[in-house]
Amino acid sequence: AEEMLERAEVLAERLPPGALTPRDEAGVLAMAGPVEAFLGEKGGVFACGESFSLADVALVPGIMRLETEAVILDPTSPLIRARPDLPNLARWLDAMETRVSSLQSRVGTDPLSRALLMANSVEAGEKPEVAQGAARAVASLASAQDWRLVLAEAVPPPWTNFARRYPSVAKTPKLEAAAFLVASKQSVVAALAAKTPEIFHGASRPRQDSESGLESRPDLAVRLVVTALADAPDYGSSPTFANTFLSTLISDLSTDALREVSECLAELRCGSVLLAPRDIGPEPLRILRAHAAWVAIQVAKALKKRAPAEPVEKAKNKW
Repeated sequence: AEEMLERAEVLAERLPPGALTPRDEAGVLAMAGPVEAFLGEKGGVFACGESFSLADVALVPGIMRLETEAVILDPTSPLIRARPDLPNLARWLDAMETRVSSLQSRVGTDPLSRALLMANSVEAGEKPEVAQGAARAVASLASAQDWRLVLAEAVPPPWTNFARRYPSVAKTPKLEAAAFLVASKQSVVAALAAKTPEIFHGASRPRQDSESGLESRPDLAVRLVVTALADAPDYGSSPTFANTFLSTLISDLSTDALREVSECLAELRCGSVLLAPRDIGPEPLRILRAHAAWVAIQVAKALKKRAPAEPVEKAKNKW
């Protein structure tokens, strides 16, 4: 135990100041160099040799975060384990994933969530290059998500529900997403209300108190996504109950309501209201975003029937 604590203290002394903050590739190398040398001193794959210890636990968040964020800021940046000049770190990462079973139970993130967190971080506020890189990554990752491929998956993705951390009875990621929205609807609606404007007579205005809670348009947007998730429609064939039900419900909305709901759906799909793993696991979030995109398409179709050409084009381009 004393050796573990001593090794952890040695590592902390060697890391440069601010090493665990979002950085570019140069920042990753500034941290990776000392860690590479540190891991090579005992001759084993772990910080204390062949034994997994608290020193390794201390390394995990920083190494994995920096590797992810470096690639987000610069897509051409190679992963740490792909660098020939960092063999000890590569062996350490492989050992952590193959020999430390508890690491496999972690709830991961997804690139879009990480990019959104970076874009809103203190570091981004202080460093324009980080803010600009994160903003580019958000735009690129959001546009690259193909919701049609997600909805067309014939085989459900692997899913493990860690009930102690995320209480749920869901057996699939799709139902987990629906269960999360139902259980957390009040907080999600409040977050949407804070992020999106109220549309009144075709113009945006500060949201009134009556339009911030339940039975508001943000609330309606959440209900529409829950319905799409829970009914699990076959999007390849039409009509289905969910297709018909949602299309009928959406067609009865006013133009103001449609535009406001569209803003809320955009925030659900590619905004920071929901992030993994802060709020929900990455796989349920991926499916939730895809269904939000599908509902938004139905809203855009309804707008097309009644709105002038220019606003319709804007609605289509958003999705």
